[in-house]
Formats: sequence, C-alpha cells, structure tokens
Amino acid sequence: TTLLYTIKFEDGDTLIVGLGVRRRDHVMSIAFWKKFMVDAGIPVEAAESYATTFVDNRITETMIPDLNETVLNKLGVTLVGDAISILKQASLKGKKAKAEKKAESSTKKGSEVKKKC
Repeated sequence: TTLLYTIKFEDGDTLIVGLGVRRRDHVMSIAFWKKFMVDAGIPVEAAESYATTFVDNRITETMIPDLNETVLNKLGVTLVGDAISILKQASLKGKKAKAEKKAESSTKKGSEVKKKC
C-alpha cells in the first residue's frame, strides 16, 4: 500500500508525495521465508536476514523449484552449508506439494466417481 499526501502551496502549485508502507502480505512473506529457513536448519539470525533478502528480491513461494546455487549466491547465500540446507528444504517442499496435489486430485476423482453411480 502507498499513502498519498497532497501538498498545496500558496502560489497554487500542488505536490503529491507517496510514502510506501510495509504491507501485511510483505510481513507474512518474511514470516514464511523465516520459517522455511529455520526448518532448513539455518540459525535464526541468518534465517531472518535471508528471509528479508528473499522478500526484497520478490522471491515467492511459487519460485521455490527455481532455486539453485547461482540464484542463492546472487541472493547473498554464500555459505555452502546454508545453500545446501536451503536446496534440500526446497526439494522437500516440492515433494510435499506434489504429494498434496496428487492426494487432492485423487480425492476429487473419488468424489466424481461416487456422483456418477
């Protein structure tokens, strides 16, 4: 969200100033990435820093499969152990998402079959 302020000067000129405000989803994104990092085994202090960097660089949950050593390096994850931990967590997250999607799909198909009978 952005707050806009209109400033009117005595000579008739108008100036509109926009102030960026940290949005709720931005804060939630930091919380998501911090949890992701901590779950990966990254120490809390580093997890907070990485989480902020991920959000500042507009890395979203849907981009997890695209994470690789080069991307992590560009994001400032230079410690090899941290990079490996993050990539392992990304792999686990991807497998979990696929399993959930498959389970959801089979549940949906099962209910469709029941409706046909």
